[in-house]
Amino acid sequence: MPKAGNVRVVDTSVFIGVERGSAPAQAHIAELMRLGELAVSVVTVFELTRGGTTPVHWQRHYAALFGGVALVLPVTQRGAELAAEAARLAGGRVPAPDALIAGTALEHRLSVVTSDADFLRFPGLEVAWVAKAPRAHEPEAAWVASAPEHTAVAARLRAVRRAAGLRGSEVARAAGMARSNYARLEAGRHLPSLATLQRVAAALRVPAVRLLEG
Repeated sequence: MPKAGNVRVVDTSVFIGVERGSAPAQAHIAELMRLGELAVSVVTVFELTRGGTTPVHWQRHYAALFGGVALVLPVTQRGAELAAEAARLAGGRVPAPDALIAGTALEHRLSVVTSDADFLRFPGLEVAWVAKAPRAHEPEAAWVASAPEHTAVAARLRAVRRAAGLRGSEVARAAGMARSNYARLEAGRHLPSLATLQRVAAALRVPAVRLLEG
């Protein structure tokens, strides 16, 4: 079984992606298992094995996985305190299970592997993004690239950049992007991945979620 010092905490949403046949989710889980770095919060164990929306054969699979291959991290008093603080800093708009998973990861100084954009709200939490399966939950629907979203993200990028008094070329350079690629984002001709948005947000010195909220 993996040890806490060299693991990554995989959020419930990634396992749901595996159930839905998401290739990125399957690849991430397989690689973490190969490296011996797969860990989950006990909250994820509860969410995936309680029944309800989880098929019976997947429940049996999870029982075996969490009983041996994956390191299961408990929610301690310290983890709960960090979860409460993270939820407060996130504006109190995140589900309690997500906050508890984030608090557990923060307690052990681990990254969270997730397909759930709520985890981008937690300050100081290192997040590894996994593209969502088309029908995965958390939140309720997949983050689908559509023309209105292109326009909305572009408008927020422009507004935040101008408020910061920066030129597009400066943001592109700080984010490690070609100036033409950044220009396409602000023009609404391309919807970036969340990984790209995180780099742009860091260049603008704002939380990544600010570029997603409308």
